[in-house]
Amino acid sequence: MTLELKAKTRQVPTPALNQTREANQIPAELYGHGQTNQHLFVDAKSLHNVYQQAGESSLVDLIIDGQKPFKIIIREVQNDPVSGKIIHVDFQQVKMDEAIEAKITLNFTGESKAVKEIGGTLIKSLEELEVSCLPADLIHDLEVNIDSLNTFDDVIRVKDLAIPEKIKVLIDPEQVIASVAPVHKEEEPKPEEVPAEEGAEVGEETEAKAEEPKPEESKEQPVKSDKKEKAGK
Repeated sequence: MTLELKAKTRQVPTPALNQTREANQIPAELYGHGQTNQHLFVDAKSLHNVYQQAGESSLVDLIIDGQKPFKIIIREVQNDPVSGKIIHVDFQQVKMDEAIEAKITLNFTGESKAVKEIGGTLIKSLEELEVSCLPADLIHDLEVNIDSLNTFDDVIRVKDLAIPEKIKVLIDPEQVIASVAPVHKEEEPKPEEVPAEEGAEVGEETEAKAEEPKPEESKEQPVKSDKKEKAGK
C-alpha cells in the first residue's frame, strides 16, 4: 500500500505561525540531495495518521499543491514538550537509485523464561537500528524475538537478527540489543547498634547517678522548754 500525504506551499517568513498550528496546519520543510528546500504546510491529522504507519523508515508520496508526488521519508518530527503534539516536521526527498540512511524500529516479540520464571527485568539496549539501503529496500520494522533469553547470561546481539541482505547495518554487530537483569532487592536497614565504649559510658553514668546520696531529711526536733510549770499559780 502506498502512503500519501498532501501539502501546500508556505510563505517564509510565515505570519501568525502559532495561530496556523491551532488551525491544524503544521509547518514542514522538504529537502533533498541537490534540491532547493521547500517550505510547506501539512494537515495535522493526516500527518499523524501517516507517521503512525510510516515512522521514519517507510516511503511516502508527498503531493504538493496537487502536483506530481515526491518520494520522501519523514526524517524528523518535533513535538511540543507539554502537549506532545507535532509542531514541525522535516521531509527528505529521495532518489530511488541512491542509498539513504534511516532508522528501523525494533519490534520485540515472544516471551523470555528469565523474565517469566526467574522474575528478571527485560533490558532493551536498542529501540532502533541505523541502516543504509536503497529507498525501495527499506522496511518499517524488524522483529526481535526474546524467546532465547532463558537465563541472566543470555543476550541478543545485532548479528543475531534476521536482517535482509540488501540492508546494511551501520552499527557494531556485537552490540547488545536485549538482555535480562535480576531484580535488585534493597536490604532492610539493621537496627542501629551502640558502640561498646559508648554503651559503657552510658552504663557508668547511669550507675553514678544511682549512687548519688539523696538530700538529707531535716532532723530538727521540737524544742522542749527547761522550765517546769508550777502548779497552783
